[in-house]
Order: sequence, then C-alpha cells, then structure tokens
Amino acid sequence: MGSNDYLEQYFATNVVFEPLVGELFRSGFLMQGSLAQNDFITPAVVSAAEADYERNLANHRRAVPHLGTDPTYGAQNVALFNKWLVKHADLALEASNHLQPIWSQPRVKIATFGDALVHAKNRIKGIAAELGLKVPANLSS
Repeated sequence: MGSNDYLEQYFATNVVFEPLVGELFRSGFLMQGSLAQNDFITPAVVSAAEADYERNLANHRRAVPHLGTDPTYGAQNVALFNKWLVKHADLALEASNHLQPIWSQPRVKIATFGDALVHAKNRIKGIAAELGLKVPANLSS
C-alpha cells in the first residue's frame, strides 16, 4: 500500500508481492509443514487463497498486455510497469528474505528456504516474461 495509485497497488500485489512473499509463505512453508504434521485443514485454506490469487493474476494477464499495446500510451505504460516491477521487487525480496528465520524453526525440514526462494523468483520471472516486462536484476540471481 506504499502508493496512492490503485493500479500500482494492484500490480504490486498480484505481479510482485504474491509470487515473492505470499506463495513463498503459503506453498513454501505452510503447505510443507502441514503435510509433515498430518494437517488436512491447512491445504484446503491455502488452496482457496491460491485460487483467489490465480483469478487476480488472470486479470493482469489480460490488462497489462492490453495497456502495453495501446497505440497512444503503450510504450509509456510498459515503461511504468517495468519501473513498478523494479520498485516493488526490491521491497518484496527484502520481505521474503525476512521470512528465512521461520524455515529454521521446525525440527523436521521438508523444504529449504533457498529452494523455496528460487522457486518464488522463477515464478515472478515467468509472470514478467508472460506480461512482456523486463526481469529486474535482483531477481536474476
């Protein structure tokens, strides 16, 4: 919510925050831990959250290319989206790195933080490529 622009907030949430922080925590940590604990409720709740996210991401899969190919403002829109991607990727990557300590708490380690973070970075790289945006340098490593 670090912006007054609602489209930027929506973009940051769906294109950046969810893959780098939301999915990292839900799928990379909660789901893995719930399986080890024979928890059958958490997967149902997480799958509902994932479905909501996929629906919101589908909106972006239609809107961003549409706005990027606008004959008058397309180039400006793409430049703006790339700027937002860099700005919010920095913030989300910092937030995701702050999740690392919780991976060391469980005695039984199902997934490592490093593996989950690589998966999250690959997810956002795929989304950016699909939307025709440049992948920020901090996500390339």
